[in-house]
Amino acid sequence: MVNKALKNKLIVLPNDDKHFHEECDYEDLGNFPHPFRLILAGPCNVGKTNYIYNVLLKKRPSFERILIFHNDDNTKEYQNVDAEYIEELPPIEEIDADTRNLIIIEDIDYKNMKNGKNQRSLLDRYFGCFSTHHNISNIINCSISFSNSSKYKTYVFSCCTLEKS
Repeated sequence: MVNKALKNKLIVLPNDDKHFHEECDYEDLGNFPHPFRLILAGPCNVGKTNYIYNVLLKKRPSFERILIFHNDDNTKEYQNVDAEYIEELPPIEEIDADTRNLIIIEDIDYKNMKNGKNQRSLLDRYFGCFSTHHNISNIINCSISFSNSSKYKTYVFSCCTLEKS
């Protein structure tokens, strides 16, 4: 039997995995509440990476650990960012959930990535429960207009949403 006082109401119960979630700062809309998921897509030289720099500059409190998954080992694109470059997405066990983490995925060829099936599965999880349960914000930066891979376009467009966690 339903208590009449509770009828047509939802009870918000706390989730111990999500104690680190931040509220939106309406005074500075560039300071996204952590954890967030952001996909930037467009042609070269339109300011996608510059936008990421602005997100990093405005983030308060700032990220404690930044991982960059980049297709070019010799890039100087993020030389002014205190970050670790990675060749693959790490297993979730390597991410400290007590640390405010950011993973930037920069122009990766998803179809031909090393350990492709496993890495695509991890990417899906990073954008899903790993983000909200393990203290991770995620940014994908991609120049999709020049990719010939229909699977790549389908994958990016299928998860192309900016949402509040």
